[in-house]
This record gives sequence, structure tokens and C-alpha cells, in this order.
Amino acid sequence: MKRLRRVSVFFVVFLLAQGVFSFGGQGAFGEETELEKQREESLSSSSSKQAERIPWPEVSAAAAVVMDEATGRILYEKNGGEKRYMASTTKIMTCLLALEQMEDPKEQVTVSGYAASQEGSSIYMEEGEQLSVEDLIYALMLRSGNDAAVALAEWAAGSQEAFVERMNERAKQMGAEDTHFVNASGLHDKDHYTTARDLALIAREAMKHPDFQRVVKTREWTAVRERGQEVFENKNKTLYQYEGATGIKIGYTQDAGRCLAAASEREGIRLICVVLDGDDWFEDAYRLMDAAYESYDTVALFKEGQPLRRISVEGGETEKICLCLREDLLVALTRQGRGQIKLCYAFPERVKAPLSRGQVLGKMTVYIHDAPVGSFDLICREDVEAEKNEKGFSLEMIRSIHEFLPF
Repeated sequence: MKRLRRVSVFFVVFLLAQGVFSFGGQGAFGEETELEKQREESLSSSSSKQAERIPWPEVSAAAAVVMDEATGRILYEKNGGEKRYMASTTKIMTCLLALEQMEDPKEQVTVSGYAASQEGSSIYMEEGEQLSVEDLIYALMLRSGNDAAVALAEWAAGSQEAFVERMNERAKQMGAEDTHFVNASGLHDKDHYTTARDLALIAREAMKHPDFQRVVKTREWTAVRERGQEVFENKNKTLYQYEGATGIKIGYTQDAGRCLAAASEREGIRLICVVLDGDDWFEDAYRLMDAAYESYDTVALFKEGQPLRRISVEGGETEKICLCLREDLLVALTRQGRGQIKLCYAFPERVKAPLSRGQVLGKMTVYIHDAPVGSFDLICREDVEAEKNEKGFSLEMIRSIHEFLPF
């Protein structure tokens, strides 16, 4: 069994980001911490540049991608940037936007005639029927209801057309530049497409939402309908067949072929696998994920809250603060290629108080074999109040008030 390998020291590279951020080191922070000195000294001799050679299997899919969910790094791709139809994997975005808008899971949605008339996979809703938002979301993801997709779109945005605008806008925000939605369900349209790489990006973003994770790994859900209770069973066989499976969504149309976005986790490695137009769609995904798990180990670069850099504070009750990561940083690395990791920190030389714990103050980018694999927020590890004078007033407040006085 593979071990969770913990790496505490790596060679650190500081880049100057367009003049906004300064090089790290003593000039930016004053004295270095002992941890920082150890990191630089320990890896000065690590220079392995051995390329990653993975025995990836042949797959039937026209396009496929395997992604390290933690960093967004593409571990494998076959025609990953090729535009293709996506069928009901569309519903990943529909579900995410609905969950982000949902405030009360039990809120009732009245089904329109247009939603009830959708062709293809359906839960056979009737015009005027009422279902909760929560039940519609499970109908969407477990039963792949096209009628549920349109009902959710109309509930969230007033019309499917307005909702689709949100879908396309959100795709661009995620970096899915080669994706275009025309509807919320995935019914075929020549202008409704994605790429394997883009769909992995969308799935990764969706898996950041706790409710989305809960929905897509649910095998069975009992919905309350006007005609009585109804059990929705998840059509995604990955949950029943693959060890460590955590979701996500299947899809099929004659034009798109068989499509699958699958997620799984084993021994700290979280994978997203996308297969588009594959005759052996499930087996393709299983073989690809198996190859990844056999070839990669999880390396823990940093722990949540671990001090990474120190930064000067102006006008605060403390002169310096520590920057850290919001959560543990785990990276999937091959055994032969684990030596070539670089970290690039970008942050201002100093910041002004007051500061809040968790406030984003910079970025750390991870490079493997000189290729960027992910950027992560550097956050303030503690609250810092503005410095006060002897009477207890904030000096920053006094200066602000003075700007408005006529003398």
C-alpha cells in the first residue's frame, strides 16, 4: 500500500509579478524564520528532472482527461482541448448554480408547462405540480431529469435563456473558454459543446461545494411528490462499481455519444476523470483512474495554517504577520518525478492594519517540471487591529477624521 509521503521542505523561487509584488526574502520581511532557512538549505541539492512516464491505457473515448482535483493539474489527456458535445454532463453546471442560489431546500417550485414538456430523460412532471428545490436537484443529478433542469433554471433565473447566460458567464470565470451552453439539460444543439479539459474544470469547481459533493455521491433519494413518495436511484454506475468513487454525472445523446465525468478518492489523492464519446465509457474511466493511482503518490507540501512567509504591517498593533494556506496542500506526484517542485510566492512588501484572519494577501503558485499546476491564496493567519494612541483611539481613525476637518 502506498504511503502518504509528507514533504516539509522544497526549493523556493520568488518571482517579481509586474512590479506589484516584491521578491521574497529578508528584504521584504526582515529576518527569515528558521523554517524558511531550513527549506532553502535542504533542497539546494535536489535537482531531479526525470520526466514522468506513466503507463496510460488505450481508451475508446474520443476525448478524455484525468485531473488532480487538489491542484487542477492535468495528469493525462487525449484530445483534451477538442470541442465535443457533452449531453447531460451539462447538468453539473446547472446543479452548481442552483445550489449556490438555494437558501431554503424545501422551497416549493411550481413546474411550468414548458418544463414539463421536455423530451428525453425525465421524472414525468406535470404542469402546475410543485416540488421542493432539493427534490428537483436530486431529480436532476440522480435521474438526469431534463424537466427538472428546466424547472430549476426557471426558478433560479426566470427563464431557461436567462439561466443559460449565467452558465456561460460562470464557465468563462472558471477558465472554461471552449465551452458554450444553449440549454440547462444537455439536449443536443450544434452550439452546445465543451472540451474534456473544460468539463474537468467545471467538475472541479462544482466539487468545491459541499452540497454538490453530497448530492452526486448519493445512491438513492426519496422525493416527496403530490402523487406520493418516489425513489430516485443514481444512474452513475461508478458509485457502485469503482473503489473510492465520489460521483459525478453521466450523459448520453446520439450525437454526443456516451459521456462521463467521474470523481474518486484513494489515500489522499482526489481525481476527476472525464470521458467524452466512449463506447466503453465506464471502463475507460476506471482504467485511467487505476493508472493514476498506481503511478502517483500524495505529497503533503504544507499544512493548513503553517507559517510560510512573514510580511510587514503598517499602523498595526503588531509589526509582522504570518502568511499561510487556507487548507492542507496535497499534490499528486510520480515516484520518479517528485524532485522537481518549485514554489513561487507573490505578495506586497507591506500591508496596512486593520487585517482580518483569513484575508487574502497574496498567492503561491506550484510548479512541477517548470509547468504551473495551481495557484493558492496566501491568507493572514491572525486578526491585527489598528494601533491605538494612549487614549484608546485608532490612529488610522484619527487620521481619517482629520482629512474632513476644515483646519
